Amino acid sequence: MTYEASARPTMLVVDDEPSICELIGEVAESEGYDVALASARDDIDRLIVLDHDITVLDLDLGRAGDDDVLRALAMRCPGARVVFVSGADAGTVVDAHRRAATYGLQVVGSCAKPFDLRTFRRVLSRHNHGLPAEFAGSGHSTPL
Repeated sequence: MTYEASARPTMLVVDDEPSICELIGEVAESEGYDVALASARDDIDRLIVLDHDITVLDLDLGRAGDDDVLRALAMRCPGARVVFVSGADAGTVVDAHRRAATYGLQVVGSCAKPFDLRTFRRVLSRHNHGLPAEFAGSGHSTPL
């Protein structure tokens, strides 16, 4: 899935598991987003430069490196809005929030993996309506 110029909000999904990318993308499309998926480093490098409204970023990208992606996103899209998805412990998520803030990115939510799709939809809905960020899932339930 990739997107072209549209009135719909746009989303970049970055996860090293293609099946997770596709699932998040399908949910986002059902919520009205045009979606681009990136699960390989080449895809990430190619798609991160596009103008998108929100980026969903897995915090355990393996060889792609989530910190490398955060830095690249900050350089190419200053002030970008990010939702973290992660199976990591709360300390790792807190650290990611700090790094994102250091790079000038806006974290608008996070979801623990595995996550309930209703929770992810709620995070998107809150973002779409300009409501405060939501940090949902085990170990991520308090605002950071």
